[in-house]
Amino acid sequence: MQKDMKQQTRDWVAIVIGIGVISILLSQTGCGQGPQGIQGLPGTNAPETATVDPAIQSVVNAYNENHPVNDPITQGLACTLYTVPTSTLQILASATGVVPVVPAATLTTVGSFLYTGEFNQPEGSVTGGFNVLPSNLQGLYQTWFIVKCTGLFISTYYALHEFDLTSDDGSVFSIGGQLINNDGLHAAATKSASKILDAETVYSFEVDFFQGGGDQELVLNMDGALLPSQNLYH
Repeated sequence: MQKDMKQQTRDWVAIVIGIGVISILLSQTGCGQGPQGIQGLPGTNAPETATVDPAIQSVVNAYNENHPVNDPITQGLACTLYTVPTSTLQILASATGVVPVVPAATLTTVGSFLYTGEFNQPEGSVTGGFNVLPSNLQGLYQTWFIVKCTGLFISTYYALHEFDLTSDDGSVFSIGGQLINNDGLHAAATKSASKILDAETVYSFEVDFFQGGGDQELVLNMDGALLPSQNLYH
């Protein structure tokens, strides 16, 4: 009996050690340019992107060859949801993240998630849910929040592109550096800008959206059509 109890003890110790090793390995899993181990919220509510354009895949393959093999970039953007004080009137995108422009304002981080869709939230009531958020959170967060989505844009050819950003309330968009600032507490408004993108080049990418009260809208177009999600990675 004593021998059996010792064996059982050794078995339990082995199980505990095994669980600890697995936990360490999971904690070390990364995800390209996004937050390490995107977690905290369910995944995207958007469908997986269809077959990748071979031209995009070629750029991605070349990029990954020059980066750690255990941390390749993959499709989708790393997004974070924040709540903000009701006194917040506008936002800014800075090197340290989204910053409300009010004295002593603070962001409360809700969590992070992966988004693989386009930015196409039509103008409408907040009760319909902000479609970038995971579906089970759309009813919980309808006003006074910020969504920050960051990652990479894969450019396959050289061209001058026109970008149009429409939002209600505020938004900020950058690709390879600051491009469109449409922030503030306002009704639906569109701002545009043009930028030359080189062939076979990977650019930093960011969209920040601020929702106060009232209706909501967020639409991002490139060259007269929705900016394609298959070009977005993290």
